[in-house]
Amino acid sequence: MSLKREARQQPVYNWVDVKEKFWKCSEDLKLGELVHDNLFGLFEAMSAIEIMDPKMDAGMICNRKRKVIQLPEAIQEGKVKIKDFSEEEVLGIIDEIAACFVAWLDGQSLVQSVFTCMYCHDPYVLEDVVLKAMCIAILKMVDIIRTVCTKAKVFEEEDFQPMTYGFKLATDVTELRVSGMLREAEDEITKRVKVYQANEDETSAQQTKKCKAIKIRLKFWRSFYCTLLSFEKSELGEISKCQDLLDIALSSMNEIKQTVCLGLISDHTKDYYMPGFDVLVNQRLLPPSFPRQAEIFQRDKTFEYMEALINRLKKICTVITECHTLHMILEFLYDFSKRVPCVLSRSLLQLIIYSNNRVFGKYALSDMIRESIKLFNGTPAVAELSPLTSVEAKNVVNDFISKSVKSITNLIEAYGHNRARQREKLGNLLEELGELQAEADKADQELHHMLQAIDSKRQHLACFESWVLYHSLFLMIQHILLGFELELFNPHEFHYVYWYLDYLFGWANNCLHRAESLLGIQEQYVDKKCGKKEKKKRKEILTACSEQIKEHKSLRLLFNGMKDLCLGNLKAYEGFNLDGKIRHPEPFFDSEKIRFDHRFQAFQAIDTHQSASYKDYKDITSPPGQEYRSSKDLYTEAKLHFERAMKSLQYIEQVDEEGVHLMKVAKTNFIVMKLAASGHKQDSKKSPEWDFSVHQSYPLIKLS
Repeated sequence: MSLKREARQQPVYNWVDVKEKFWKCSEDLKLGELVHDNLFGLFEAMSAIEIMDPKMDAGMICNRKRKVIQLPEAIQEGKVKIKDFSEEEVLGIIDEIAACFVAWLDGQSLVQSVFTCMYCHDPYVLEDVVLKAMCIAILKMVDIIRTVCTKAKVFEEEDFQPMTYGFKLATDVTELRVSGMLREAEDEITKRVKVYQANEDETSAQQTKKCKAIKIRLKFWRSFYCTLLSFEKSELGEISKCQDLLDIALSSMNEIKQTVCLGLISDHTKDYYMPGFDVLVNQRLLPPSFPRQAEIFQRDKTFEYMEALINRLKKICTVITECHTLHMILEFLYDFSKRVPCVLSRSLLQLIIYSNNRVFGKYALSDMIRESIKLFNGTPAVAELSPLTSVEAKNVVNDFISKSVKSITNLIEAYGHNRARQREKLGNLLEELGELQAEADKADQELHHMLQAIDSKRQHLACFESWVLYHSLFLMIQHILLGFELELFNPHEFHYVYWYLDYLFGWANNCLHRAESLLGIQEQYVDKKCGKKEKKKRKEILTACSEQIKEHKSLRLLFNGMKDLCLGNLKAYEGFNLDGKIRHPEPFFDSEKIRFDHRFQAFQAIDTHQSASYKDYKDITSPPGQEYRSSKDLYTEAKLHFERAMKSLQYIEQVDEEGVHLMKVAKTNFIVMKLAASGHKQDSKKSPEWDFSVHQSYPLIKLS
């Protein structure tokens, strides 16, 4: 009886070979497309891609062919040598350590990058002065960078791996001693150069070249190490030294690039692809993130990365001298972030700008916020010669500014994160700004009643609130622009995305126009208030107001140009859609309202400008008579908007790099729309190409 029950319980398999059918069905899929099914969603698709793929599954690098041994055993068996290195080997090992170091800076774990060099496990066993100094310096730099990045708190798991897995980072060696060791290594190489130069044969000449290549690298790494030490201290006096050290490091770069070929070339097909390197030595020490194969940088790419890093650090050094106001600091952070900097440069910038609750280590953030509000719109409560001098008024102002500190601190920190995380954090920050806006409105109401009791001709309504609103609008615009940069929007979504951008630019212009009006009122008040003995003070205040008004007008011109670019893209899209050139999702998978609400969900926290709804979008973009317009009419409208964008942008006095790119987009699209309006490629049913190579958010339109 039990045997029959066991027979019934055993599963019955009927395997069918579906391999040929599977390959035939997959022929219809293009590269990057995934199958959608109730039992096969995104999670299953990603798992299918990742499992057993060496790029994502570190276990696929098989270590069963040989026994992996550690440094002491490798030295004992003679597989790793610790002395009698040739110049070619020393040069190759230094460059390979640098490549591993850069791979770690780029987001790989220490055990899969720097600690694949077995000499870094215990550099004191090395009897070569140069390699010993280099390994200890690298470990010391790793320790400094870990400290900097941990303190700045602007890295994510995909950016940076701080875990050391119990390896020592030369903490027993003093900072000064490491610099001394690198200098001693330079002296040792100088002696070798003199020995080789004494001989005039060809071999000695080659060895001299290699020795000089080693020396220039030691000079470079010593300068870079000293730069990190100066940055870590975050003192203004130390930062000023960094510029000279970075210039020294940068001057070495050309010679380093030219001599990369002189070192021993790594051969990753071998177990020990370089003397002292083993890619499997830490195979069982996997990082906390999803296990993946670590790719060590190529040597030419290594020094390109370091050169770009040094240029970014030089740019960071200028923030202290260039940025005097909160607005300038935020603008610097935003522009710097657009360069997609590495985690080290982002962290160093954070620590320099804001650490220990001080801007640049000495200014209170609350004071900078107060000055920012005064410069933005000359708010009576914080402006020069303010009539609101009572203790009660000061308490209201101080209370609002203290509440603003948290939001501005979070904004500064958000700009320090990578671009993807930054977009997420900006969305969350809008909730805080929504609450701050309510506080600003409350403070404005209280101060308005106080001001009316003193001077009935002046008012304090929407002063603090307009300052908060401007920053909120700017964050919302950045949130959308980051969506383009991160390629989150499909072409069929461009219509409502550019429509919403146009809507935000309109509100930002209104906000700036109101700020100009308030500054004008402040100018008139100061002009009447200042007596003959206060001519100097009067001139200073009026100059500051006029300069700020001029800056607002320049910014409005930029916003007008970007607004017309949005409208040009909007009308071009409508024309292409009318001609059947825009591909839309299948109706079964599509709900434009859901996509609209999802894209702009974060904006619902801001109340004052009444964030646009899907109904608003449909009502405005589908006016009566819309169905009677032809595609040529729409292309003509697009052409006019691009022409207006050019006119707005050309009146900006100081045009930066982004302004040049925007002008190029406007000019190109003006010509394209002119061609489209004339009937060029009217019969073609191919979708237009939206080329974001010139500007990340405004494409060049190409007819096809």
